[in-house]
Amino acid sequence: IVVSPRKKIRDQWDEMLQLNGIPTGDINRQQAQRRGDSMPKRAMSLTYQLACSSEMVDYVRLVCAKYRVLIIGDEIHWTGVAGQTGTSWGRAFASATESARFVLPMSGTPFREDFYQLPFLQYKDRIGTPDYDFSYGEALLMGDVTPIMFEDRKGVIRFKRKSEETGEIIEEPGRRGKMII
Repeated sequence: IVVSPRKKIRDQWDEMLQLNGIPTGDINRQQAQRRGDSMPKRAMSLTYQLACSSEMVDYVRLVCAKYRVLIIGDEIHWTGVAGQTGTSWGRAFASATESARFVLPMSGTPFREDFYQLPFLQYKDRIGTPDYDFSYGEALLMGDVTPIMFEDRKGVIRFKRKSEETGEIIEEPGRRGKMII
């Protein structure tokens, strides 16, 4: 079961699974209520919004209890938990997957600005530690991601800064040349 934040990403997961010989099945809330604990196919991909609806939480929990299920939480930073609080998606996702045999949470953004914790990440002193860290540089060397490109633009760049003495905003004169990021 793959859970991702957007329909477009969900559709990409479906396509990738099918290209690798793993049949996927669609399921909606009403079907989840009727199916009991049976899977529509060998795999399914859902959005967090659908997966975290009450009907789907119950369905995923039943499926996980009956089968040896791998849950892939793509872009897991969309969820967040903090004890009994946190985001609704975070609480629902944690509840739905509590009996899953295997869980693979993935994110290129392993933190949240609201400081809620990510499910399945071990924390010590509010700092999360992943089980496996795969850097952008490693992914780039292996050809798993495309390089980030910054085009060279010529033009005037205006810089603003806050004066340390007075606190007022000072605009520095524009400079011609390359913008370096």
